[in-house]
Amino acid sequence: MLSGLNWNKDRARGKAGLLFTLFVCCGLIACGKQASSKSAAVGTNLVSAEHFEGSEGDFSWHQFRGPSQGNAPSHLPIPESWSETANVAWKTAVPGTGASSPVHSERKVWLTTATSEDRSLRAVGLDAQTGAILVNQEVFALEATPAKHRVNNPAAPTPVVGDGRVYVSFGTHGVACLSTTNGAVLWTNTELKFHDEEMGPGSSPILANDLLIVSCDGTDNRFIAGLDIQTGKVKWKTERSNRIATAVPYRKSFSTPVFAQIGGTPQIISSSSYRVFGYNPESGSELWAVEIPGFCPIPVPIIDGNTVYVCTGYNKAELWALEWHSNEAAPKRAWKSTRSIPLISSPVLVSDYLFFVSQEGIASCVEKNSGDLIWNERLRGTYWASPVQASGKIYFSAENGTVTVVRASPEFKVLGRNSVDGEIMATPALEKAGLLLRTKTHLYRITQQTSANANDISQALDGIDVVTRKQG
Repeated sequence: MLSGLNWNKDRARGKAGLLFTLFVCCGLIACGKQASSKSAAVGTNLVSAEHFEGSEGDFSWHQFRGPSQGNAPSHLPIPESWSETANVAWKTAVPGTGASSPVHSERKVWLTTATSEDRSLRAVGLDAQTGAILVNQEVFALEATPAKHRVNNPAAPTPVVGDGRVYVSFGTHGVACLSTTNGAVLWTNTELKFHDEEMGPGSSPILANDLLIVSCDGTDNRFIAGLDIQTGKVKWKTERSNRIATAVPYRKSFSTPVFAQIGGTPQIISSSSYRVFGYNPESGSELWAVEIPGFCPIPVPIIDGNTVYVCTGYNKAELWALEWHSNEAAPKRAWKSTRSIPLISSPVLVSDYLFFVSQEGIASCVEKNSGDLIWNERLRGTYWASPVQASGKIYFSAENGTVTVVRASPEFKVLGRNSVDGEIMATPALEKAGLLLRTKTHLYRITQQTSANANDISQALDGIDVVTRKQG
């Protein structure tokens, strides 16, 4: 999940910090297989073709919000209705606590968790068909329980999967790479230090060709880094170019970067306090920057052709459309919207419309070219997770376990409301026939169920090996 917080209330309590929830946090739009020759532009997000179609027509939801900014292929038969007893293929208890979103590739689902009072930071891999836990690998062992905000924990950033490896981040505690085959730790990096204001981590890592991109916006150090995916060594590290005089909470950011092509140039788009940046993915050099009015942004930027849509952050969020023209050095604002803009969850772009929900549960639809508000409706509940879309349906996940399904249309229409036990902080993942939904205690696979489904799962459970390790 991502984080968000009521700064004024926390400050009144004598706590300097932003209420941050990692909506999922945190992870995001990136490249899958590393060879650039295999990269294809989907929209203008740079992702590998392997994430859309595998050997059996599957697609990979390999990072935070998937390969296409919260959208899935239109043909996926995602259910509109479910409950604890209907259309649940499996439900698996996840050890420990965490708010990272599930990701999946090569028939495995990955997420992170923290056990032993948040001192054991772990990667968990599950069989996508059965929900059986195959890997429960300790990645970092902390000497003491880390400080954090009451709604956060170290396992908030979402993993990213590519080319037989899964990359996990626990913020300032470290970044690591594991084998997707057996969960063995291939490398770790604990060099990326920054003070997180005792709020915990938020931003998820992404892949950009042969680099792992990590955002590190603390109250002391503010930078973005590119790590070699083979070794974990820092290839480049770029300080944020805007100086911010007051540290707490104005220097923080929890937004996940995006690997995209704008103006014909591949680049890393990164939202930080008071400024949105474009970086050269190979060298880390700053290509451009645009001033924005907010601090501590959490939502992920949305890319559509040569337009960047960005939510500006605290205290009063705005939604900006930044358009890039060939004769300009940086994109310029085309329009802004100020009504019910989310501080935490990210919008989803479907055709000509942006859909989003505020933490207070106000869902909105705006026209992408003008910013005109099409509809603005109250849903039930509080929202940390970002909406996702498949087959013309948008799934809004509330903290109370209710997912409201709304037609992705300029006409507001609720198609269904579905509840599971437990609280939802993490953004769901979509897969070939269903929805992967993480609550605070369990991971669900929601699919349209038949008797044949149940038989397949029962047979697949036979002979599964489980790997549980401590790092050592």
